[in-house]
Amino acid sequence: MVTTDQLRSAFGTNRIRIVPRERIPHEIHSRSAQKALAEIGLPPALMDIVMVHSEITSSIPKLSKVYARYGESAPPHLAQLFKIAQFGAGSACLDGGSGQVLLVILDRPNLDPPLINSTLEFFIEFLHEIELGRAAAAGDDSPLPHIRRLTDRLAALDPPAMGELSPWHFVIEAALDESNW
Repeated sequence: MVTTDQLRSAFGTNRIRIVPRERIPHEIHSRSAQKALAEIGLPPALMDIVMVHSEITSSIPKLSKVYARYGESAPPHLAQLFKIAQFGAGSACLDGGSGQVLLVILDRPNLDPPLINSTLEFFIEFLHEIELGRAAAAGDDSPLPHIRRLTDRLAALDPPAMGELSPWHFVIEAALDESNW
């Protein structure tokens, strides 16, 4: 798996968001998620597509609190998820029990949230791999071979996350095709 130093190198920043163990909510039972938050950290952003919340190092809000900010109640199947990042038009949310990262569209609460990644570690690894792919594709007039290689690499890392309707397909294309920059 990716290390904090690799994230710092790829994202060119010392602002990798590492959550102190005492700040990880006790409802996050997944040991791999706890390790990813406290030992690896998360990059601040992947372009303007995925943006990790800056306050994650001091507070990881449950969706019940996010909905409450808007005067609404979170649906029971979403209330216990933790919002870790903005992901396109949705929110990347951590299931504290399973460690899965799910895509929640806040104004469509009746939808079952699709899988973004099987684990938080894979979520971080995907961000890292896409950033590396973006650097490799920079200046190339034909991003398609880069997109195919990266898609294959990510599918090998976390197969359930790269299904036909995976939100990552949009992210990869947007990140590697310079015409989108």
